[in-house]
Amino acid sequence: MSTGKFGNIPSMQEWRYEELKSLGIEFSDNKKLAIFNSAKKDDAVFYKGIFITGNHSKSGTLAKFSKELQASFIVFVDDRKNHIEDMQNYCEKNNIGFLGILFDGLKNLLGEPEPKLARFQEQYLIENAEWLEDVEAYKLMAESS
Repeated sequence: MSTGKFGNIPSMQEWRYEELKSLGIEFSDNKKLAIFNSAKKDDAVFYKGIFITGNHSKSGTLAKFSKELQASFIVFVDDRKNHIEDMQNYCEKNNIGFLGILFDGLKNLLGEPEPKLARFQEQYLIENAEWLEDVEAYKLMAESS
């Protein structure tokens, strides 16, 4: 995920934090890790307990913060097998216990995404910093036609 400003979203990391918080998910913050955050766009950051990779690999992001993190075990959830394998390899090389969970629930969805709807949702997100579920998006699309 990108970091910094994206469209009308002033901070992608704040947006992600608020999205997770609205679902009841909050992580522990660590001020020692936050000092490694740069102001560079798309750099890996640690924000309110969340690692955001920017344009770095998952393992590269972990490596950036590993000295202060001093993790003995990592639980990692991702929807891409190659990301899990990347993290597993990093943890094995650095003697860190690892549990990788592949979230592949998307493959169980029926049907195909509707391209026009997806483009509308993406544009709305960029302009309004808010994600619309399909029903809401269809309603707004109909109103704007």
